[in-house]
Amino acid sequence: MTHRVLPRCHVVTATLHGPNERMGTVTTQIGAYLVEHGLEAGPMMNIYRVSPAQNPDPETWVTDVVFPLVQSDGMPAT
Repeated sequence: MTHRVLPRCHVVTATLHGPNERMGTVTTQIGAYLVEHGLEAGPMMNIYRVSPAQNPDPETWVTDVVFPLVQSDGMPAT
């Protein structure tokens, strides 16, 4: 496990309700939003609000899919 502290920045995020097999749909939609608005994002991260640790039923899982925005110089967009 790695622990990182990221500087405050703007993000594009979506909340996935259900199994992780739907992640491709969510990331495709976020990618389309980024392109449509001329935004550049850094590496994706997920925040697992309800995971298998809390409930084994995949239909109950809730995951925030987060893309931090970056400026043209590669620095976080604040």
